[in-house]
Amino acid sequence: LAEMPHYFVAPAFDINVGNAVRQLGTFDLGQSYALQTLCRSGDVVIDVGANVGGFTVPLAERVGPEGEVHAFEPFRKVFQHLNANVA
Repeated sequence: LAEMPHYFVAPAFDINVGNAVRQLGTFDLGQSYALQTLCRSGDVVIDVGANVGGFTVPLAERVGPEGEVHAFEPFRKVFQHLNANVA
């Protein structure tokens, strides 16, 4: 079993996005890789509907300290999990 690069917190009863992010380290592995190929170090990325950060965290790692990822999540409880995952 491969080690996940990131650890996430998600709502306990979220069997969709939260479960995938906890198990895979991202919501959709193929889509995450595709998005990362579009980014370079120093880029600015906007993640609208970031959920718990399944794409936000890997993209932030990709753009590095010179880049920025602006993640937006409208649902307060999910936003709190997003904050925990990017902290």
